[in-house]
Amino acid sequence: AIAREVGDPSERLHHVIEAGDLLLLSSNGLYNVPIRDNTPLTPVNFNPVLFDKRGCSPIKPVSLGHSAVFVEKNGENLAVAYMDGNIYLKWSVRQITEMHNQLVKTPVALCAAAMDSPLPERYVFVVNTDGTLAAISYFSSLADPSNVGIVPWDTDGQFIWVSPVFGTYWAIIDRSVGGVTTRMIESFEPGVMVDSGTVGTSDGVVSAVSVNGEALTVNGTTLTLTAGTLAQAAGESVWAYAGGFVVGPITVASDGSLSEPTGLSGERQIGRNFEAVLK
Repeated sequence: AIAREVGDPSERLHHVIEAGDLLLLSSNGLYNVPIRDNTPLTPVNFNPVLFDKRGCSPIKPVSLGHSAVFVEKNGENLAVAYMDGNIYLKWSVRQITEMHNQLVKTPVALCAAAMDSPLPERYVFVVNTDGTLAAISYFSSLADPSNVGIVPWDTDGQFIWVSPVFGTYWAIIDRSVGGVTTRMIESFEPGVMVDSGTVGTSDGVVSAVSVNGEALTVNGTTLTLTAGTLAQAAGESVWAYAGGFVVGPITVASDGSLSEPTGLSGERQIGRNFEAVLK
């Protein structure tokens, strides 16, 4: 073990994260310990250097390769620490949400980008106390303001957690099903045009489980989930989409069955309607 007293005695060290160098994020400042040249850490060379005086909150930061996103000490602003420069690299910090503070509402968790996603853009999700998300999209780096977009996401329920898995994103969501709060695990699929939906070749049936658009196989056999009902939307109105055609609203009975057939053929998506608003 290496023991060092770093910074002001009133500081509290919240996080240690590897982001090219070793970053120490405290309540009153940000420090780095150079390790990018693969030099082993020893009591001799362990010398944290203060590179920014803003504090970090206890919320766990996320590493994005040679940068890290964290919630500032006030619990409302997001910032990114990144290595800046061409020949001589130094650590810098810039606030991400200075123009979008209304979208960050006392966050409770951050979700790192799915680095192996097939999508051209990457996402960092901020889970807010009120159950909404702030979706931060970027291409090459969060250090470039022109490269970053932030939009609000909400759903018929409350987001509890979001995590990158197998190149996509999975969310834990509390929804009201038949008047009872039910916790669900759902994935974000770019090609699905409904919220909390099912995809299959018949009404309400989920077919092959896909990851990055490809069927997931186990021992050479395609893994399928058969869910003949829309139990996750019992008592709600849903919409069906297939081949550019939209049918709905259709009421879901208490047992999860549709009150009427969709009349669609082939693969269809059935779920809650959602609206994308451009402001």
